[in-house]
Amino acid sequence: MMAVDQFQLAWRQTLEWLKDCDRSAWDGYEVGLLLQKAGIKFNWRLINRTLDTGEHEWQEAQQALLDKVVALGCPDSLAAAIRSIE
Repeated sequence: MMAVDQFQLAWRQTLEWLKDCDRSAWDGYEVGLLLQKAGIKFNWRLINRTLDTGEHEWQEAQQALLDKVVALGCPDSLAAAIRSIE
């Protein structure tokens, strides 16, 4: 699976989980912000891949998103999807 497909899958799974979980609106807002930041860093990393920059920023954003959804009790499949993004 291509990295873009992996990211889109994790994005969709995160949104579906947020719709179905019993977390507060504030938790959803925080996850949404982290998801948006991860998306920006991911896209920036893809754009700059030829320059070999953006990798560190992407990894930080990916880890922040992962830490938040795990702390909120996301399913293991969602955590695995986020971890699998290359």
